[in-house]
Amino acid sequence: MADAIEHEYNIPLRKEWSKASRGRRAKRAIHAVQDFIKKHMKSDNILLGPKLNENIWSKGMQSPPHHVKVLAVRNKEGEVRVELVGHKFEKKVKEEKSSGLMDRVKEKAGIKDDKPKKKDTEKKVEKTETVEKKEEVKDEAKETEPKVETEKPAEPKTETKVEEKKEEVKETKEEVKPAEEKKVEEKKEAPAPKTE
Repeated sequence: MADAIEHEYNIPLRKEWSKASRGRRAKRAIHAVQDFIKKHMKSDNILLGPKLNENIWSKGMQSPPHHVKVLAVRNKEGEVRVELVGHKFEKKVKEEKSSGLMDRVKEKAGIKDDKPKKKDTEKKVEKTETVEKKEEVKDEAKETEPKVETEKPAEPKTETKVEEKKEEVKETKEEVKPAEEKKVEEKKEAPAPKTE
């Protein structure tokens, strides 16, 4: 088997994107390209190039091109790279962006940073080291402090508190009973209204 298999295709898109609503036509055209390449190159691992993507979206999402000429290249691993005819496939390279405002200001001013930026792993290691040092200092401080035992005043037993509350409740009930009895007696003494 050869290193790479190349094929040039003229992919019809109109039939596919006309099935979708106006707001989804370009997206449907992208899927049509992927489906066409899957069928003809017999691979599921497909990478579309940036120029092909720009060409499909160039007139907006509502009017993608009717057909597209592409060059499809399949490598040994089965990865298919698809790009417009006349353009080379370029993978997008993500640039590391500056992390903060200070970096952006330095970048605009043209100031170069002499200190290399620390990686996250180095920061984590430093944090763990400082935490360990703090714990050691605390342990040493505890060992050097003289232990002084302070006696807490003894609290009365909970049983006595419960008994006191029960007594208070009984007293309030006794006070409430005579008041209720007076109300009942007043009702008995009051003459019933006459109905004629």
